[in-house]
Amino acid sequence: MNYAKASRADFWTGLSWVILGGAIVAMSAKLPIPRHLGASAMTSPGLVPGLLGAALLALGAILSLRAWRGRSVIGSDGEIDPASVSTKRPVVAGLMMVGYALALTLGLPFTPLTVVFVTVFIGAFNWQGQTMRQKMITFGGAAVMGLIFAVTLEFVFEQLFFVRLP
Repeated sequence: MNYAKASRADFWTGLSWVILGGAIVAMSAKLPIPRHLGASAMTSPGLVPGLLGAALLALGAILSLRAWRGRSVIGSDGEIDPASVSTKRPVVAGLMMVGYALALTLGLPFTPLTVVFVTVFIGAFNWQGQTMRQKMITFGGAAVMGLIFAVTLEFVFEQLFFVRLP
């Protein structure tokens, strides 16, 4: 893939993120604020989706602007480094996320499932090129991170936002 194709691809990809982010912001702004329950604009159900949509919009705009200015990520010879472009990792990540979502949908308990998901996710993408000792350290750290993340997330949603998790 040459430089012009990379710039075009980045431009159109960024533009699609701008459109998606803008649609999310517009739709989240239309969500009603349940004022009869004491909610305000800062506690409305559209706040978090609106912020996420705004982030997508902003990052998409940055990507498109960089491509338009001719600053796509390319190698020193004007070609994209094939080693830096892989479809395997995003596909594996997507399959893992879909599997996690399906497992939650089936009613598996949130905290243990999240610990396992985070541990396997981190381990899967940091596994290559390590000795067995490094792999054990990576998995141990990933398990600790997964436990901290799952417990914190469960606390925040159930105790602060009053959202029951599976």
